[in-house]
Amino acid sequence: MKTLQDLDQFTMRLKANQGLSLLLLQEDRQKQLSHWGNQLALYISRAEKDLSRQTLSTSRLEEGNRLLVYLKDLAWRIQEEILANLPKIQGLIHPDLEYDWEFCTEIIKINSILNNLDRLEIRGRDSAGFSCMVYFQSFEDREKYLSLVKEHGLWVYWEERIQRKDNIHQSIHFSLENPAITFVFKRAQEIGRLGENMEYLRGEIRKDLLFQVALAYKEKKTSYLAHTRWASNGIINIFNCHPVDNQMVSQKGKEWHYLIPPFEPSHPHYGSKSAYIHAVLNGDIDNYLSLKENLEKEMGYRISPAITTDAKIIPLEVHKYLMQGDRLDEAFRKAVSQFTGSSAIALYSDLEPDKIFLSLKGSGQSIYVGLGEDHYIFASEIYGLVEQASQYIKMDGEALAHPEDPEKHGQVFVLHRNGKDRLSGIQARYLTGESISLEEKDIKASEITTRDINRKGFDHFFLKEISESPQSVSKTLRGKYYFREEKVDFTLGEEILPASILEGLEKGKIKKIYVMGQGTAGVAALAVAAFLQKDLAEKDITVHGLSASEMSGFHLAPQMNDSLVIGVTQSGTTTDTNNAIELVKRRGAKTLAIVNRRNSDITFKVDGVFYTSDGRDVEMSVASTKAFYSQVVAGNLLSLALAKHLGVMDEKRLCKEVEELENLPWMMEEVLKLKETIAKAAKTHGPTRKHWATLGSGLNHIAAKEVRIKLSELCYKSIACDYVEDKKHIDLSSEPLILVCAAGCDKRVLGDIIKDVSIFKSHKSLPIVFASEEIESFSHYSQEVIPLPKASEKASLVLNTLAGHLFGYYTALAIHEEGLFLTRIRSLVVSSLSQRSTDDGFSHQGLDLETMQKLEEMENEFYVRKRQRRFESSLEVQTASDLSLLFKYATNKLPLIYFQRDFDIKPPTPQAVSQRLIESLNKGANELLRPIDAIKHQAKTVTVGTSRLELPEGPLFDLAERMGIHPDDLSPESIQYLKRIQPAIEKIEGYTLYAIVHLDRHGKPTSQTRIYVLQKGGIAEKMKSRLENAAPLMGNKRIVVQEGRPLLTEGSADNRNILILPILGDDYRIEKLLLYHIQFVSHLPLSLKISLLPNEVYEKIKNLVLEANQPWQDEYLEDFSPKELLLETPHEIAEVILQKLENKE
Repeated sequence: MKTLQDLDQFTMRLKANQGLSLLLLQEDRQKQLSHWGNQLALYISRAEKDLSRQTLSTSRLEEGNRLLVYLKDLAWRIQEEILANLPKIQGLIHPDLEYDWEFCTEIIKINSILNNLDRLEIRGRDSAGFSCMVYFQSFEDREKYLSLVKEHGLWVYWEERIQRKDNIHQSIHFSLENPAITFVFKRAQEIGRLGENMEYLRGEIRKDLLFQVALAYKEKKTSYLAHTRWASNGIINIFNCHPVDNQMVSQKGKEWHYLIPPFEPSHPHYGSKSAYIHAVLNGDIDNYLSLKENLEKEMGYRISPAITTDAKIIPLEVHKYLMQGDRLDEAFRKAVSQFTGSSAIALYSDLEPDKIFLSLKGSGQSIYVGLGEDHYIFASEIYGLVEQASQYIKMDGEALAHPEDPEKHGQVFVLHRNGKDRLSGIQARYLTGESISLEEKDIKASEITTRDINRKGFDHFFLKEISESPQSVSKTLRGKYYFREEKVDFTLGEEILPASILEGLEKGKIKKIYVMGQGTAGVAALAVAAFLQKDLAEKDITVHGLSASEMSGFHLAPQMNDSLVIGVTQSGTTTDTNNAIELVKRRGAKTLAIVNRRNSDITFKVDGVFYTSDGRDVEMSVASTKAFYSQVVAGNLLSLALAKHLGVMDEKRLCKEVEELENLPWMMEEVLKLKETIAKAAKTHGPTRKHWATLGSGLNHIAAKEVRIKLSELCYKSIACDYVEDKKHIDLSSEPLILVCAAGCDKRVLGDIIKDVSIFKSHKSLPIVFASEEIESFSHYSQEVIPLPKASEKASLVLNTLAGHLFGYYTALAIHEEGLFLTRIRSLVVSSLSQRSTDDGFSHQGLDLETMQKLEEMENEFYVRKRQRRFESSLEVQTASDLSLLFKYATNKLPLIYFQRDFDIKPPTPQAVSQRLIESLNKGANELLRPIDAIKHQAKTVTVGTSRLELPEGPLFDLAERMGIHPDDLSPESIQYLKRIQPAIEKIEGYTLYAIVHLDRHGKPTSQTRIYVLQKGGIAEKMKSRLENAAPLMGNKRIVVQEGRPLLTEGSADNRNILILPILGDDYRIEKLLLYHIQFVSHLPLSLKISLLPNEVYEKIKNLVLEANQPWQDEYLEDFSPKELLLETPHEIAEVILQKLENKE
């Protein structure tokens, strides 16, 4: 290997299935790769230390951070994605099997799938299922496989497993119509730890010689479906575990007979009499019961009584449409179209073994289709595919073919094994059947790798990320300052603090500073604003801290040349913040961003960027922690640097403040050492009060606001947040649990806080205090005192917040434990009923005597927990009351005659009691279970939010308005496009407005579509046109109508610069085109030139240069005119840059 790029490309090839399979058989190459990985790890360690010790410019520091991230990804790929996978792959292979690299390729696929399932388990792990369809090239090949089964002495196992019904664990389906065999592996275990299910499945696959002999057979293809489930519909058992199939049952006497309903006659397209289908589901099919009832009537067969999951209806509805003669893709589309509720579905069948069928409907779930080297991989979360694919297409469950019919939203994808390229193998359609044309722009690049999503042995990402927070703060501080001769100098270069901003502050041109963000970043913004208010108090500068939505809604002025606006955001994609930045920038404000993600959207909108941590410190937990601390520290550093530049803080104080920032990571480590103390307090007190509050005074009120957010996110509570001094005047009557953030308080107010805490306790509230002084005094009046390191008020803001975040985490775990207790009762009841099931799936006699005795023991424990108020915080009163009664009915302590009165259920049978008990236990468990890393109704990266309406301004919009075209007549994409290119337009020389008629019902052009001129102006008035009378729509204008997007180009006849804008009618179809004749400006500042380019175009140009082993500099774009940047392709621009660099050499 000559260069790092060589090693990068080599390891990417090696990570692919074929590369790994060859490596598996070559121990010498494994040792060489291990050596390279170790050497790289040593270099990274030394480089990080060197980077921390050196004084570098901001640009050099950013290059260093970028290189370190690149090297860490490379080292991770070698050590974890390649070498660490080898023993896992080897561990899946049956010890008695002789194998070659082709067999290894199949095992590698399975290993990858199980790895991905392992990662997806953070969303729920109560069951896991895996199925593989082995499709032989011919019936003869399948017979040869069966001969091998006999040769290996496995025939007795084969005969036993093909008799297993309901698609349970180790069942095998043997099709008579197609040369396919489907193998199934499943596990359902409601109580257990993360990773346990995958360990079990790996062990089962390893010892399954029947399966592995099929994988080793040459003349075959394979497809896989896998699923891990946080169950919300149906009892958690092996029968309801996904995937589910299309078997049904018929009853003869007391026996159930299993079958797949036959096609009568043979299927018109496939010629077969039957089909075998597997499906998996995320989400819910709300109309499952009515569909089930109608299907059973129509088919004349029933769904097995053992299966109660709504997912079962999917393969059966598809089968129903197959019986009506539809092809599989159309049968799938029709089936999913009639499901109500939000759902993500995947399906395969032996009718078309080279295809996988996907559907997404609604916004509650996701499906990502990863584009691997030689295959597709799909998953419900991005981290379910990044090991194999760094690029993906995200399905859109809200997509509409007809905006006027919003009920019919969603998409269907069909993945073809034999696509010519990565897009041609995906057939995309709306749920209503219209085709969707996928383009390169639809392909997204993942911002994360498996390095980012590794839990590193922690139970949850939340705990892992909060444990990493001291390192995040250290990286944020790294290289930003240095001490010399009892002074501190800051190295926040032009990239962070542009000279124009410093000059504006220095000369008094900037009189106002706004710091804004949304959610947790909004709280960080309040902290940054408070630092600026304190540190710049001597200057005549007004500082405001507020949410981004408040900024855009209520604080905009026509001119904001006297303002600096700082946006705080983790992802850089938050709509509220980005929208506000655009609005203030248009009014002349200077802008900065404090952001975690390098090259995110906001970084292209602002004048300066302060990256927290190393610019890619990914958080997987929805509840953000380390990003908040880093944002606060970055803001503190920014405030001190401004104070230094403006000369409003003496060197002694500056040095003291920076030294404390240096010590902050150590103090955070000290707080993390208190985990057990905080966990004990949280477990003891958290679940025992229904009402909660967080309090703080001064800067600690900001800490209390952030603690409130995490408590609310983790524990699903609505929580009050007040100043300490106000609480006694507000709602002590609710006797809440009160978290008091008092560490670092000014001594002048500490005595008052102690007095207030004593009042809280005397009114039967439950105060828990974070304190660094007067701990003994607090202990007299509080329920618990958590001692934090002694620090300044600024540093204590972070320490109080960190302790509060930990308290929220351990409280959520404590509430979750009570939910698990109810699931254990549910498992007991369900297990008993399943064992005694009759034709209806449940016992009519209720529970057996042994189960009643066990239930009584658990009932007693329920009452003990209830007396200890363990359910107080989160179990609804009605649910607790119902359970108290149902335990008594289920154990025959109350006569059934009263059951009808209490629950309005007829008739009052033991079966009815059991079913109602299960329902109430389900409800109670759902009220108490807390997934920690996932939060109900919230997503990790917020790309939606409040977008304030602003009428677009500028010459392009002004002309449109004069012609009666309102912003509502333009698509959001068109508005954004015009806003982006408008700085490059010097003047509009003329225009033509056209009418479009005779489009098809979907708004697309046909051979009958016509176009004609409505109005002309400027230079266009003198131009002759074939379109004065109606003429066929063709050329560039047809492209604009077909694609629905503006087009900037040169006229084909005269090379004039033209912009064609589609105008929408009342039905959202294009009914007009407005063609501008424009003249470009000759020059723009570099920052505006960059803003002309969409982010993906800028990144593509940059990556093309980097791939040619040339370092990237934005200055390369300086030599291009605005017209060239807008009209030339990324490849053309990159080619010019590289040619110039080559000429220089």
